[in-house]
Amino acid sequence: MAGRRVWDPGLVDEVFLLWEAELIKRILCVERLSNVGDKCKKLKSGYFFFRRAEQGKLEAVTRGIVAPVRWFRPPDGFYKVNFDAALFENLGCAGIGMAVRDSDGAIIAVLSQRIPLPLSVEMAEAMAVRRDVLFVQEMCLSKVLVEGDCLRVVSAMNSLVCCNTLYGNVIEESRRQSSQFQACKFIHVRREGNKLAHALARRAVSSADFNVWVEELPFDLECVLQNDIS
Repeated sequence: MAGRRVWDPGLVDEVFLLWEAELIKRILCVERLSNVGDKCKKLKSGYFFFRRAEQGKLEAVTRGIVAPVRWFRPPDGFYKVNFDAALFENLGCAGIGMAVRDSDGAIIAVLSQRIPLPLSVEMAEAMAVRRDVLFVQEMCLSKVLVEGDCLRVVSAMNSLVCCNTLYGNVIEESRRQSSQFQACKFIHVRREGNKLAHALARRAVSSADFNVWVEELPFDLECVLQNDIS
């Protein structure tokens, strides 16, 4: 239909939960935001979309605009663990990056690891979250917020059902290990709020197979940290 507006499927997948995204894509994208509530209320599946719209996310998705995102400090007594993965297909490898910070934003430890090239981005991200959980256990931390920018993996970690994907065994192992923490929550964040972990994942290709820094950062990543906490 001429002039018909369509959803940006990539943006919908990133902003909403997987099951919500699938429902939203079935809804006709209307021209005026003011009419969305009435139209969606008439649809059984539109209820979920309307609920998210009330939280201020509708306008960002329909216009292709997303509010700025940055890293936020965890509550007192908690540690935030950011993870990410990067694929280097031309080199046949991938990189895993993770950063552990306390409620003051101070670096507790960071990790950069090179691994053989996985079958998919989701597999690499699942391997990164598993490495996160094991690393935090080794550090004897009991209250953690685990944050990553791969929505599918974070959603799988929070799901109560079995993960029937190619990376499902990695997810299931990570769930079992994370259940041993006193408190553990998995959170999805956009790339802008995950810059340090992303930089560490990218750095893995140009350094040793496995690097860990305790209470410090590689010199070349100091600017990334400062941008996060400023």
